[in-house]
Amino acid sequence: GTIARVGARPVFCDIDPATFNLCPQAVQRFIDRCAQQPIEEMFKRQLQLDGLPRPLRRLILRWNLRSTSPKRPSRVGSFSLSTLAGLQASNHFHPTLCTTSLSYGPLEPDGRCVVTSIADHRVIDGAAVALALARLERVLETEITAELRAIRPLTETEISRGRRGRTEAGRGDDPVAAA
Repeated sequence: GTIARVGARPVFCDIDPATFNLCPQAVQRFIDRCAQQPIEEMFKRQLQLDGLPRPLRRLILRWNLRSTSPKRPSRVGSFSLSTLAGLQASNHFHPTLCTTSLSYGPLEPDGRCVVTSIADHRVIDGAAVALALARLERVLETEITAELRAIRPLTETEISRGRRGRTEAGRGDDPVAAA
């Protein structure tokens, strides 16, 4: 798309800044499908590629990186996520073939979390990346924090029964117990 500049802030004319041209329902359907699909099926192509000899894998990767085919984005992608937070480690300088990559570390005792973004400055302006990180921080500190605070802790009984307990906004009732 075309990029126009207003001061130091890039404006991507063909991208709606509120939705990033994403349909929330389509995103949710994709998340649901990923949660239900067996890993072997979801990553079938990657597993097939992994079974090939290294020289052939490298040839295929080079082909896909240099390809002008419309299938290139689905084969290579433009965004990656790398995290070692579950291992209480941070991964700030990971290599990536993608245009952008995001990494986050473990939660600190005070609730803070270090988020790192890596971007190919030949493709995207660093100002756009900085603005995206600032927006991510605002969303995490407002919407996501509010959503997490609305989830009440599970009781021992609910944990033993394998139930998730949530309170409805400010009402304090338990939809699981009411069912």
